Amino acid sequence: MAPQQFPLTPLLSTLSEVLTEARARIQRDYAHINPVVGINRQVCAWVVEYFG
Repeated sequence: MAPQQFPLTPLLSTLSEVLTEARARIQRDYAHINPVVGINRQVCAWVVEYFG
């Protein structure tokens, strides 16, 4: 079954464009960072902070 399509309002369309541009900028600006390593380090830091 195909996903249901909803009509975009001008506000949702603008929001979608802004988020798409932001995602592209983040990917470009942080291309040198391995996301898996970054997430693992954040999780480890959280575990150490939370559980001491």
